[in-house]
Amino acid sequence: MKLKTLAFLILIINVPNYLKSQEQIITFQELLDTKVDENIYEFGWFATAYKKIPCYRDYRKNSVKMTMKNPRNGQEIDFPEAEEKGALKISPYKIKINKEKKRFSISGEINGAWKHVTSSEFEIYIGYKKDTISNITLSPNLHGDIYFNGEKVDSTIIINTVPAFYLKDFKKYGAILNNEEDKEGNRKITFEINSEFDDKSYLVFGISSLYSEIFHIGKLLE
Repeated sequence: MKLKTLAFLILIINVPNYLKSQEQIITFQELLDTKVDENIYEFGWFATAYKKIPCYRDYRKNSVKMTMKNPRNGQEIDFPEAEEKGALKISPYKIKINKEKKRFSISGEINGAWKHVTSSEFEIYIGYKKDTISNITLSPNLHGDIYFNGEKVDSTIIINTVPAFYLKDFKKYGAILNNEEDKEGNRKITFEINSEFDDKSYLVFGISSLYSEIFHIGKLLE
């Protein structure tokens, strides 16, 4: 009886060490090896009747151009040239996985956004990637008459489609406005994630008007 009690106590003492031994530290390079579709997809929403679903669009093949004219004199209105688009970048502090329990944890900083960006503007998800296409629409504008293929646009029309994907069965994670400041004097934006994952899971960092950071973290289970 005493031997059984002793064995049980030894087991209890060693369980935390055993579970800890299953955790694996992942290097930043190993995470980068799972990175996909760099500088391609921009964050947006895939609206449904029930809720908004994160959707990411590839606008590179959207070569359709519109013309805006002043309704008073018919002269074309020039559009400012689009600036080269930037991309989000993450700088991890620590990355760990537990293959047996299929747990993934990561903490770090998010860089690349504009000055004075707020933490609520970032969209961070872990979910399953589902490829699709997205419609590009054109609508009337209060600032001038819109023309497409020489015809005035009086109602919203579909003018093109672009490659896209959306996330299924996703979990959302928030960014944190840190009290520390970066080299430019802006408060750091940090994040901390601890989640279940499997071989089909993707980790995506997004924000409006910038390219998203996309990682197929399921590959870490290989």
